[in-house]
Amino acid sequence: MRLLAILLFVSVVVGCKQDAKQEEKLEVVAEVSNNFGETVELDELKATQWFVDQINSSDSIANVITTIKVKDVCQNKGCWMTAELPDGSEMRVTFKDYGFFVPKDLSGKEVAIQGLAKIKMTDVETLRHYAEDKGKSADEIAAIVEPKKEISFVANGVVIME
Repeated sequence: MRLLAILLFVSVVVGCKQDAKQEEKLEVVAEVSNNFGETVELDELKATQWFVDQINSSDSIANVITTIKVKDVCQNKGCWMTAELPDGSEMRVTFKDYGFFVPKDLSGKEVAIQGLAKIKMTDVETLRHYAEDKGKSADEIAAIVEPKKEISFVANGVVIME
């Protein structure tokens, strides 16, 4: 009888510890479920207008963290997204080394991004590839005949703001 009581006590204690560990794991997953790629530390977050002013005056910014409102997302894999910036320009965001992708349903949502931004010329072939990923028609794709100067952001981390 005493042995049975001891076994019951041990199983309850072990079971409680396992439940606590499970809860701890669920909390950690909940904290990072909106983060893709590297963890984005929001304490260094810069205003979007500050970001636009800086990129237009310096042509590149390393390790910047800012927020954007997502306009489009690649519907094939979630391997890029675009955002309309406060000055009316559009910025393309890709992901470092294609190491992660984002959900395809982010259009209209605000996200924080961390990484390297620069102004560059995007060639016609790449612009056509992006148009194809967006589901544009063959005529719309064929109409792309000139490279485009745009802000390119290579993100090493993205977090969906809620």
